[in-house]
Amino acid sequence: MRNSFNTASFSEVVHETRTDPAEAQYRYGAEAECSPTRGLTARVRPAILGTIKSARQFEQPVAPPGVVVPTGEPTPMELALTGIGSCTLKTLIGGGSARGVEFDAVRLGIEHGDGVGYALDIESDASPELVRELITQVKTYSPNHRTVVEAIPVTVRFPQTAAQFSAGQFSVEESAARRLRWISGTQFVSEGARDSADVLRVDQPKQLAGVDWGPNPQEYLLMGMAADLANALAKQAGVPPLTWRVRSDARVDVRGLLQADPAAPIPLQDVRCTVSVLPAESVPPEAALRTIVQEAVRRCAVIRLFAQPHRIAVSQLRLSGLASEGDRSAGPVLARG
Repeated sequence: MRNSFNTASFSEVVHETRTDPAEAQYRYGAEAECSPTRGLTARVRPAILGTIKSARQFEQPVAPPGVVVPTGEPTPMELALTGIGSCTLKTLIGGGSARGVEFDAVRLGIEHGDGVGYALDIESDASPELVRELITQVKTYSPNHRTVVEAIPVTVRFPQTAAQFSAGQFSVEESAARRLRWISGTQFVSEGARDSADVLRVDQPKQLAGVDWGPNPQEYLLMGMAADLANALAKQAGVPPLTWRVRSDARVDVRGLLQADPAAPIPLQDVRCTVSVLPAESVPPEAALRTIVQEAVRRCAVIRLFAQPHRIAVSQLRLSGLASEGDRSAGPVLARG
């Protein structure tokens, strides 16, 4: 296994999806709760990987946007950036392993502000040309990258009603950043810029060559969206103190990621959030609830990442361990898809 990345396991998945397309449909879910007494928490829901249910049991305290907490919890946007950055790195490591590349170290800084930016630092035996080719493959085949650069509709459901949100319905910009490091195989860590104690583990389920060390990239992205919406629902002026719960779900057709079917979609599909209030008898009247939900969605920077196309660029690419010092370079590599 080159780079401890089990490419044979992914080859088996490719074979299964070609034999039975239902095996290619991976469904991930997350849930967040914002309580007046317990604060904001996000957790992963069980995943359906083709025809197999995977019990995913990870929970993460979350800091509301703009609030610095002494224990260093990530914000919803930082959860989402962890999902985007780790999906980029996983696609890079997987593609390079399949091409015989040995990686010594791979690091990625990711920022959200006016768009999303990457800074990559790669130590490898690969030529600069091959590394750039692998980065181009990331642009094409990373599901979370493609989700951000394309406009993916988000359906928000609440009692008796559902609505879709897209361009022109958002009023929020939020700055955030994470630093990600590849550890081995499908394992990564995501570190916060504010607090050294803020470290998140990223991994794949065992069915995808991981060891269940932490949530996977899609789960982090969905946790970020659910937490962002739950917090926005709870923090609106004039809304009584209620406990809001948001469930987020999405589907990935892994034939696209694994290049098993050129017609398969790459980005996340069927993205939706389901809003509920605890206890159920406290649900506001339907007209008031619709207004509360619509205003909360307007304030969600993570939902905006899905519903509006965003530019992603590599502002810096540092290559080392290559043939010569002259091969090392910096400059834009990825642009809006």
